Amino acid sequence: MNIKKYIKENGIKLSDICKATGIPYTTIGDIVNGKTDIDNAGVRVFMKLAEAFSLSMDEFYRLAKETAPTPELPDGYSLKIKNGKYYISGTNGTSYLCKNNELNAQYIKDIAETYISNIARKARMDAWETML
Repeated sequence: MNIKKYIKENGIKLSDICKATGIPYTTIGDIVNGKTDIDNAGVRVFMKLAEAFSLSMDEFYRLAKETAPTPELPDGYSLKIKNGKYYISGTNGTSYLCKNNELNAQYIKDIAETYISNIARKARMDAWETML
Protein backbone atom coordinates (compact mmCIF):
# COMPACT_ATOMS: atom_id res chain seq x y z
CA MET A 1 0.00 0.00 0.00
CA ASN A 2 1.22 3.53 -0.67
CA ILE A 3 0.32 6.83 0.98
CA LYS A 4 -2.18 7.74 -1.73
CA LYS A 5 -4.09 4.48 -1.25
CA TYR A 6 -3.91 4.89 2.55
CA ILE A 7 -5.47 8.35 2.25
CA LYS A 8 -8.25 7.07 0.00
CA GLU A 9 -9.04 4.01 2.13
CA ASN A 10 -9.15 6.06 5.34
CA GLY A 11 -11.18 8.96 3.94
CA ILE A 12 -8.49 11.48 4.78
CA LYS A 13 -8.69 14.95 3.25
CA LEU A 14 -5.43 16.67 2.38
CA SER A 15 -6.98 19.99 3.35
CA ASP A 16 -7.46 18.64 6.90
CA ILE A 17 -3.82 17.50 7.02
CA CYS A 18 -2.78 20.93 5.76
CA LYS A 19 -4.75 22.68 8.51
CA ALA A 20 -3.45 20.32 11.21
CA THR A 21 0.20 20.67 10.22
CA GLY A 22 0.50 24.13 8.71
CA ILE A 23 2.25 22.53 5.74
CA PRO A 24 1.21 24.00 2.37
CA TYR A 25 -1.34 21.95 0.44
CA THR A 26 0.94 21.82 -2.61
CA THR A 27 3.81 20.38 -0.56
CA ILE A 28 1.59 17.62 0.84
CA GLY A 29 0.11 16.95 -2.61
CA ASP A 30 3.57 16.69 -4.18
CA ILE A 31 4.65 14.13 -1.56
CA VAL A 32 1.44 12.10 -1.91
CA ASN A 33 1.65 12.14 -5.73
CA GLY A 34 5.32 11.18 -5.82
CA LYS A 35 6.50 14.50 -7.25
CA THR A 36 8.58 15.16 -4.14
CA ASP A 37 10.50 12.31 -2.54
CA ILE A 38 9.87 12.15 1.21
CA ASP A 39 13.66 12.05 1.67
CA ASN A 40 13.78 15.62 0.33
CA ALA A 41 10.89 16.92 2.43
CA GLY A 42 12.81 17.81 5.57
CA VAL A 43 12.66 16.33 9.05
CA ARG A 44 10.09 18.78 10.45
CA VAL A 45 7.68 18.19 7.54
CA PHE A 46 8.20 14.43 7.81
CA MET A 47 7.47 14.37 11.55
CA LYS A 48 4.39 16.60 11.26
CA LEU A 49 2.93 14.48 8.47
CA ALA A 50 3.54 11.19 10.29
CA GLU A 51 1.75 12.59 13.34
CA ALA A 52 -1.12 14.05 11.29
CA PHE A 53 -1.69 10.71 9.56
CA SER A 54 -1.60 8.97 13.00
CA LEU A 55 1.28 6.78 11.85
CA SER A 56 4.65 5.99 13.33
CA MET A 57 7.52 7.61 11.45
CA ASP A 58 8.53 4.17 10.13
CA GLU A 59 5.01 3.44 8.87
CA PHE A 60 4.66 6.85 7.25
CA TYR A 61 8.08 6.59 5.60
CA ARG A 62 7.26 3.16 4.18
CA LEU A 63 3.93 4.37 2.78
CA ALA A 64 5.45 7.57 1.38
CA LYS A 65 8.26 5.63 -0.33
CA GLU A 66 5.96 2.97 -1.74
CA THR A 67 4.98 3.57 -5.33
CA ALA A 68 2.60 1.83 -7.63
CA PRO A 69 4.04 -1.49 -8.80
CA THR A 70 6.17 -1.12 -11.88
CA PRO A 71 5.28 -3.31 -14.82
CA GLU A 72 7.49 -6.11 -16.07
CA LEU A 73 9.49 -5.02 -19.08
CA PRO A 74 11.62 -7.01 -21.51
CA ASP A 75 15.05 -8.09 -20.25
CA GLY A 76 17.52 -5.26 -20.14
CA TYR A 77 14.92 -2.55 -19.46
CA SER A 78 13.79 -1.05 -16.18
CA LEU A 79 11.41 1.70 -15.19
CA LYS A 80 12.27 4.35 -12.61
CA ILE A 81 10.40 7.24 -11.03
CA LYS A 82 12.46 10.28 -10.10
CA ASN A 83 11.27 13.79 -9.27
CA GLY A 84 7.73 12.98 -10.38
CA LYS A 85 8.76 11.63 -13.78
CA TYR A 86 9.01 8.18 -15.34
CA TYR A 87 12.34 7.19 -16.88
CA ILE A 88 13.25 4.03 -18.77
CA SER A 89 16.73 2.53 -18.63
CA GLY A 90 18.05 0.08 -21.15
CA THR A 91 20.88 -0.65 -23.53
CA ASN A 92 20.63 2.87 -24.98
CA GLY A 93 20.94 4.58 -21.58
CA THR A 94 18.20 6.31 -19.62
CA SER A 95 15.44 8.34 -21.27
CA TYR A 96 12.54 10.42 -19.99
CA LEU A 97 9.14 8.85 -20.75
CA CYS A 98 6.45 11.00 -19.15
CA LYS A 99 5.25 12.69 -15.97
CA ASN A 100 4.18 10.53 -13.05
CA ASN A 101 0.49 11.33 -12.76
CA GLU A 102 -2.62 9.23 -12.23
CA LEU A 103 -3.45 8.86 -15.93
CA ASN A 104 0.08 7.95 -17.01
CA ALA A 105 0.40 5.51 -14.10
CA GLN A 106 -2.54 3.54 -15.53
CA TYR A 107 -0.88 3.27 -18.94
CA ILE A 108 2.83 3.25 -18.08
CA LYS A 109 3.33 -0.31 -19.33
CA ASP A 110 1.86 0.62 -22.73
CA ILE A 111 3.94 3.81 -22.83
CA ALA A 112 7.13 1.88 -22.01
CA GLU A 113 6.39 -0.91 -24.50
CA THR A 114 5.71 1.65 -27.25
CA TYR A 115 9.03 3.33 -26.47
CA ILE A 116 10.89 -0.01 -26.62
CA SER A 117 9.09 -0.95 -29.84
CA ASN A 118 10.12 2.36 -31.42
CA ILE A 119 13.76 1.75 -30.47
CA ALA A 120 13.63 -1.74 -32.05
CA ARG A 121 11.96 -0.39 -35.19
CA LYS A 122 14.59 2.35 -35.53
CA ALA A 123 17.38 -0.23 -35.13
CA ARG A 124 15.82 -2.38 -37.89
CA MET A 125 15.50 0.66 -40.18
CA ASP A 126 19.10 1.68 -39.53
CA ALA A 127 20.27 -1.87 -40.29
CA TRP A 128 18.20 -1.98 -43.47
CA GLU A 129 19.56 1.38 -44.65
CA THR A 130 23.16 0.22 -44.20
CA MET A 131 22.42 -2.74 -46.46
CA LEU A 132 21.39 -0.44 -49.34
